[in-house]
Amino acid sequence: MNLFDATKSTKGASKLRRDLINAEIANLRDLLPLPPSTRQRLSQLQLMALVCVYVRKANYFQQGFHRTWECGGGGGKEEEEPPPLPQWSGRN
Repeated sequence: MNLFDATKSTKGASKLRRDLINAEIANLRDLLPLPPSTRQRLSQLQLMALVCVYVRKANYFQQGFHRTWECGGGGGKEEEEPPPLPQWSGRN
């Protein structure tokens, strides 16, 4: 195997990896609960940031639900409202 073959193989592997990453990002884009026109305008960085916020929010509320249920709040008693999420200022 000469040097040219090794370089060509590396380029092919890099392209395949980029294509796989782009396909997964497209899958994430389709999962966001936003209108299609809005989803298509998002950059990959914006998309990943929104996915992270959405997952964190889902985890936060899921943990709050489990804590309330484990404390006996699921039996018709009035449940306490969870504390509000911190506001994101976008100035980090």
